[in-house]
Amino acid sequence: MSRSINEIQDVMLGAVSQADQLDTLKVLTDAEETQLANELTSNSKVSIWRLFTWVVAFGQWVCEKLWETLRNDIELRIAATRPFTKRWYTLTALKYQHGYDLPETGIYPVPNTAAETQAVNASKIVKKASVVQTIIQGVGSLRVKVAKVSNGILEPLNSIELAGFQEYIDLMTAAGVFVVATSTQADDLKTHYKIYYNGLVLDNEGRRLDGNSDTPAQDAIKAFLSSSEFDGLMDLSKLENALQAVEGIESIDEVEVASKYAGFAYDTENVSNAGIIDNFRQPDSGYFKLDEAESVFEFIEYPYE
Repeated sequence: MSRSINEIQDVMLGAVSQADQLDTLKVLTDAEETQLANELTSNSKVSIWRLFTWVVAFGQWVCEKLWETLRNDIELRIAATRPFTKRWYTLTALKYQHGYDLPETGIYPVPNTAAETQAVNASKIVKKASVVQTIIQGVGSLRVKVAKVSNGILEPLNSIELAGFQEYIDLMTAAGVFVVATSTQADDLKTHYKIYYNGLVLDNEGRRLDGNSDTPAQDAIKAFLSSSEFDGLMDLSKLENALQAVEGIESIDEVEVASKYAGFAYDTENVSNAGIIDNFRQPDSGYFKLDEAESVFEFIEYPYE
């Protein structure tokens, strides 16, 4: 870790204080010695020699910062190029170019023109990916979850896109490793909250009195979900913190939060990633969508004294 400018300068000042043989006046003419004696021997922070130590310390600090940046970049490159790790699979998934043939090297050719670059960027349809170890039909497998983005919203790949991606990941994976690519609709999230609101900001239906939004609570939940890590663990306390941060919401009381996917229901029991959520939940698809039709928000005016 790089040192601060002050730390570097302290080392230099310590070396100067212990070096009795360093006489700052030896190299001066008699006239210069008379004129500059006070400035060159003063302990003031703005004396000439102290300013020089700061300049040198700053240059050393810049060098150490650059070395630290270089080291971090090298470590990231090493981590990214280690084959068949979860990180490698994720980065490899994001490099998929839909509709492009994959060379035997496994490396797509670099585009040469602006038009080619634009076309290549458009072909990279996989915007989110994650890898989990699982058992499929009794066989240890890797499940690669992927999603694309349409109008800023995560969506599943269609059947043709998913088939192309599956072919690509089969060619890229290690021999003997069974990889299954999945891309499904978002897990549905149903919430039921009692929300205590400030009557100067919101009305009894949760609408802003200034007319800027009719659904600020719902908007906060959707913003939280869209900014969450893909296939990350959702923490209900963090979701509620995001809701609590909405202007006009004074307090919240969680009644029930549940999720479902595929053919499961919100009251499903003993099924991973479905049913009532206690504290945490990982979406089966990799991402959540607020089920506004099923969600309930009760707005109660905050009882100020």
